[in-house]
Amino acid sequence: MDILKKTIEEFKQKYQREYIELSADPDDDMTVYQSKFGGVPYLPDNFEYPFSRLYPDKPLMLLAQINFEEMPSLEDFPEKGILQIYIAPEDDRFFGCDDRIRHFEQKELENQSEYRIIYHENIDYSADNSDSIPKMNPCDFPVSEPAKISFEKKIGCIPYKYDDENFEEAFLEIYNQYSVADETELENIFCAEDVFFEHVRHKIGGYQNDVWDAGWNNTDVLLLQIVSRDGIQIGDDGIAHFKITRDDLRSRNFSNVKYSWECY
Repeated sequence: MDILKKTIEEFKQKYQREYIELSADPDDDMTVYQSKFGGVPYLPDNFEYPFSRLYPDKPLMLLAQINFEEMPSLEDFPEKGILQIYIAPEDDRFFGCDDRIRHFEQKELENQSEYRIIYHENIDYSADNSDSIPKMNPCDFPVSEPAKISFEKKIGCIPYKYDDENFEEAFLEIYNQYSVADETELENIFCAEDVFFEHVRHKIGGYQNDVWDAGWNNTDVLLLQIVSRDGIQIGDDGIAHFKITRDDLRSRNFSNVKYSWECY
């Protein structure tokens, strides 16, 4: 085996992570308990529907719902219960992202002001309170039509991004055990799509994908990544990330989840 192939194999083995890939298929006949993008959420009895904290008369809308009983197991993630992500439906500029509102409008906001992460640990499959959802005005929402989510467990290596010094340093640390690196040769390898390129996809766990950060120094867990595909459009072909600390994930505390999105 040549040195480059050996290095690539060792690198991928060292920097691989399990993740769950999500596929979305339009479906207008889903139950309220299923995993989905958009659509009607699961509402248990006596549930207080989430409203904007910036505009208290405006209800939030379901962006995504994950029923963990439908998802393959993943380290530290729940194996039961339903996780819901709500965002401001009439906010077609910021899509409920507090950080963008703070930056562009210079407003002081509470955490999860224009979005909300809610976890229902125990599911009551006899509860169906969909008729209690507040009325909402038609709006330009990221999810064009409700879509059923299916799951597949995969393993992926951290994706290479152009001029990623952390990536190159880690790769050379392995390569230089066997030979002195040739910069031109390595540059060709880093840019080879069949070696380190990863298709951007909806996923839970693993490494995040966006134009700014491959997740190399990111110690938080990728709770959910949503990309602009399958009838979902976030800004100009953007990618949304919801991240949580490992400790909060283990303790099922979703009140500190951070939400951001970037465009290509």
